[in-house]
Amino acid sequence: MNISVRRLAVLASTLALLGTDLASAMPAGSQSPAVSNPGLVRQIAFNGVNGRNVIAVFYPGGSISKNGNRWTERNANGSYRFTETGRDDWSVYLVDRSRGVRLQLDLHRKLVLYAAGNGPMQRLYNIVDASRGKSGKQRSQTQVLHFTCNEGIPLVVRIENRGNSSTAFASHDSFPEVRLKQRRSGSGTRYSNGRYTLSMKGRSALFEWDGIQDHCRR
Repeated sequence: MNISVRRLAVLASTLALLGTDLASAMPAGSQSPAVSNPGLVRQIAFNGVNGRNVIAVFYPGGSISKNGNRWTERNANGSYRFTETGRDDWSVYLVDRSRGVRLQLDLHRKLVLYAAGNGPMQRLYNIVDASRGKSGKQRSQTQVLHFTCNEGIPLVVRIENRGNSSTAFASHDSFPEVRLKQRRSGSGTRYSNGRYTLSMKGRSALFEWDGIQDHCRR
């Protein structure tokens, strides 16, 4: 067993006896420790995504993604722009000076933390997925679309475009995302994995599975 992992296991067992957990024992915010072993960061974060390479995080109902030197948060309430002020092995730190708002994208604890002014950081969202920057000319571009379907059911579609390929990740009625590959379509855009099919045209979408259809609009 890797020595670092063994130490973490021993620490977790000790903390469990004391009535706490490993995540709450780690320093928060700018006090998060630097990690000298990149392999350990990869084990903890989303498939190698950490504070040094993250370009987008996704939470239920929204996303925060990097575009150039700016970050943009998008959800059902609108969009908000932030400036990056720093990074460490665990987190990215953002600020919107026009609103006096600070964010911390904590990849270790999988949390988006929020603070107003000089107030303390507080939990805002749980991070459910994250993307890292890619080398080469074909960098991926991510777009998140929010639809409202029959009976007010939400449909969140995350589209990743890289080169000539496009993949959609659809979450219907807050269920886990399903991965859909782009298929040929006579009109609009169509994604499917054989069981689930998503068709989009303009501001409308049709989500189909097991013979059921749900009509949605943005």
